[in-house]
Amino acid sequence: MVLFVVVLVPQLEMLFKAQKPPLITQLLLGTSRFLVQWGWMVLALLALGAISFWQAIQRPAGRLWWDQARVKIPVTYTTLPKPGFDPKVELELEISSDAKILEGTWKNSLGRKGPVKFVKIEVESAPKTTVEQAPAGEGPTTEPATQP
Repeated sequence: MVLFVVVLVPQLEMLFKAQKPPLITQLLLGTSRFLVQWGWMVLALLALGAISFWQAIQRPAGRLWWDQARVKIPVTYTTLPKPGFDPKVELELEISSDAKILEGTWKNSLGRKGPVKFVKIEVESAPKTTVEQAPAGEGPTTEPATQP
């Protein structure tokens, strides 16, 4: 496309000198003239912008901004991963000295990562629920035993 605008269109410009071309053709000719004259500057600015962007997302604040912005980009379903279990999950975990806390980070094959923390709860401090508090329709149902 760039080759078309920079090489071919300037050669065809002579054809349009006889009469005033339509607006869309005038825009194409103007774009062609601009890129022939200032193309090196456009290329340099694009390269500088790409390098600056790359450097910015290497920092934690820039990485956070890019991850948040990337989530908002509309993506078609064909480029999304198939739903299901991702077998390529890496865990980096550390166990506390009293072996009650296991924490670290996880990272999957898509490059997403996040914190992980597991805390061992003693049986006495675990929340207690009664049969009345249990959600209906979950688990086995037991009928009260009847005496014969």
